[in-house]
Amino acid sequence: MGIISLGLKFIFANVLIILYIAYGPGLLDIQPQKYTVELPKRFEGVLKQNDDLNQAEILYQGKISGPESLALYKGDIYTGTADGNIVKISKDKVSVVAKTGKNCEQHLESPICGRPLGLRFDKKGNLYVADAYYGILMVNIDSGSVETLLPMSTEVEGKTLKFPDDLDIDEEQGIIYFSDGSTKWPFNRIAYLLLEHSNCGRVISFNLQTKETKVVADGLYFSNGIQLTPDKSALLIAEWGNRRILKLPLKGLKKEKPEVFSDKFPGEPDNIRPSSSGGYWVALSTGRNASSLGKLDYLAEYPLVRKIMARFSLFASSCLNYVLQIWPSPMLKDLAFKAESFAMIFQLIPKYGLILELNSNGEIIRSMHSPDGSVPFLTEVLELSDSLYVGSFINPFLLRIKLKMNSVSS
Repeated sequence: MGIISLGLKFIFANVLIILYIAYGPGLLDIQPQKYTVELPKRFEGVLKQNDDLNQAEILYQGKISGPESLALYKGDIYTGTADGNIVKISKDKVSVVAKTGKNCEQHLESPICGRPLGLRFDKKGNLYVADAYYGILMVNIDSGSVETLLPMSTEVEGKTLKFPDDLDIDEEQGIIYFSDGSTKWPFNRIAYLLLEHSNCGRVISFNLQTKETKVVADGLYFSNGIQLTPDKSALLIAEWGNRRILKLPLKGLKKEKPEVFSDKFPGEPDNIRPSSSGGYWVALSTGRNASSLGKLDYLAEYPLVRKIMARFSLFASSCLNYVLQIWPSPMLKDLAFKAESFAMIFQLIPKYGLILELNSNGEIIRSMHSPDGSVPFLTEVLELSDSLYVGSFINPFLLRIKLKMNSVSS
């Protein structure tokens, strides 16, 4: 009887803990939404599985960390890295040209380091940067000076910047368009944004002359990459959480009324960049079809489970941080960081590399795959001469794919 009584007490105590984590006050304010995952039933036609990405050349292994976005200027590639640096890649040389944040203990102190995400050059050679922690910046690549155009404290229609992600420039109008991935979750809480699946993303315009800011699109499920159309009449917006790209007219009667440009992607779209065919390259953070769902997909209809997971992870982090005050330990510090940022999110999504080429109408005309996940978590494609360069927010390298090895599928 004593053993049975002890067992019942143990079960009762665990139930109370779960109930407190699920409904108790004072814990993480996360309100996951129920949603449906719509993916292609199979990889076929232009989505037919291949291993093109696995055949790609791996460049600068270990010399760069998380080259999220790639910008070209005078034949050299510039990218932002996880330690807050802007680096120049010239042939085989990688050199730091600027730093958006301060010296720090990289992933453990990312808000101090800075995290340059979207990059764009203007015709004068000024490099514009969407930094997840420092706002919209302009970098002089010769002097290394960094000018803050819009700090994170900037209030746009009642809400400060939270997660600057990508940007594009209409130089004729003097306007920068940039995505604010969430008005609730910053970059180092991106896992909670994915778990919550809430429509708190937006796109903002910033007039370089008047300094006026304006929300041009909101209610988005993680607004990610953006790209102006060639004639600057519309803006393409990658809506990561809904696995689609929206088209936002900037002129005419339909101005600022988003419409679907391309949807039901086999994964979540990140950055959008032009292709030489007149269409667009889209990197998917992770690819899959209906027969290869990830663990997070199965939790789409169970918001309470996702809420408990998120709250428990942050609760565990608080406990570990308390222990750290008594017993400082690098291992415990790393565990606390991983719990606080819910690093296990990467165990819940498939490691399947995939990039797509769309035509000017938003139709998929080509796909390149890494089925075994050798090169997952891709973010941007830069087409240069006969090659594609592919970045990632986490991989410690760039990919280079020779286009002559691939042909557009019919």
